[in-house]
Amino acid sequence: MKRVLGLVAVVMLLAVLVPPTAEAQSGEPDWYVDESSLPFDGLPGVDAEQMWGIHQNAGYRVEVPANWNGDLIMFAHGFRGEDARLFFNEPGDEFPEGFREWMLAEGYAWAMSTYSKNSYNVSQGVKDTHGLSRRFNGLVGKPDNVYIAGYSMGGHITAVSAERYGNTYSGAMPMCGVVGDYAL
Repeated sequence: MKRVLGLVAVVMLLAVLVPPTAEAQSGEPDWYVDESSLPFDGLPGVDAEQMWGIHQNAGYRVEVPANWNGDLIMFAHGFRGEDARLFFNEPGDEFPEGFREWMLAEGYAWAMSTYSKNSYNVSQGVKDTHGLSRRFNGLVGKPDNVYIAGYSMGGHITAVSAERYGNTYSGAMPMCGVVGDYAL
């Protein structure tokens, strides 16, 4: 009996002395940016500057063509799952086919965030994308117009961003069944 009581006392003492992890406290994983996924290459034959880094606990990518027309397109990516790893795919897998090429050929700069949390978290995607649009001002300069586009969950983020930050975005292109009707 003394052994059992001793074991119970040790377990209770450990429960008091060992703090729970952040995940246990908040119910969320310890989100982290996979910095190896941030760098990306330019398109062959396209003169553009590529930038990447971390801003407000989210990774970002920015690309500005040499013939920048003064406008910025914020791009919101889709659902990344529930994993704690915040990452980018290869640029060819992030955008609809031909979209990056078109943006750069037309002189548009673009920027996108990993968001600082995964899951179907539209609110966080809206905040992080808007925060990155402000960060762009310090990295490159204040754009003449800022547009936002996204597909899948990113389309949902695009629609909410246009409503919440109507003074920031000159136009929006949400591509997502969530913002369409039942026929979609």
